[in-house]
Amino acid sequence: MNDRGIETVTGTPPPAPRTVSAWDWSDVLLSVPLAVLLAFAISFGLVTVIIPLIPTQDHDLRTAVGKFLLQLSLYGGVVGSVVLLVTMRRHARLRDLGWRPVPVQWVLLAVPLAAGAYILVVVAGAIGNQLFPSAHNGQPQAVRDAFGHYQLLAVVAVSVIAPLAEETLFRGFLYGWMRGRMPQMAAVALSALIFALAHAELALLVPIFVLGCLLALIYERSGSLVPGAIIHALFNLIGVLLIFSTTR
Repeated sequence: MNDRGIETVTGTPPPAPRTVSAWDWSDVLLSVPLAVLLAFAISFGLVTVIIPLIPTQDHDLRTAVGKFLLQLSLYGGVVGSVVLLVTMRRHARLRDLGWRPVPVQWVLLAVPLAAGAYILVVVAGAIGNQLFPSAHNGQPQAVRDAFGHYQLLAVVAVSVIAPLAEETLFRGFLYGWMRGRMPQMAAVALSALIFALAHAELALLVPIFVLGCLLALIYERSGSLVPGAIIHALFNLIGVLLIFSTTR
């Protein structure tokens, strides 16, 4: 173990963080305004350069690309703030955030685990509907309105960019910080609750909380964000495909 309290990676991947991470509460607080500043800067640069290249008469394409660039900027700001604080302020490494090599069996398990997670989250969603019967999930319509016929952009945004960024933030950064400062299950539950609240949909509170708990436990067991990111990506892919395959 090095002088920052982070396990040294030798040979096989270590378990998920079980000691105090290199970053603390001040980094967590600083990540919010830093993420906003970075997201604004990235968005300004991308939108200024790319949107003028799209024909003005193609309103649907301009809308889809604009939404894609805004989401890319948001997640870029989030990941950028975390990476800057962890690597430059605390002189840690990306593998300390959880981006470590993982045994191949975890990759092979990703598909059945994603299927199992989807079934469990559907059940949790039914429970959530009973708890919040008047809540409405506006995400499907928002995705359809944003991307229209340009479904590939939606797939990349929701099933690639979002899982990578959210695993970095919620499991690697937040759970990694909480894990060394409170009991494991408390860290799992609290990080999952923040993950669910961040989606800002009351109808999704219970199912996303369950998903967050599963992903944190998989990170804890595997010692890497890779399996959870794959599962998260497959989970979101199923959701995107369902959104565009039905009008409900």
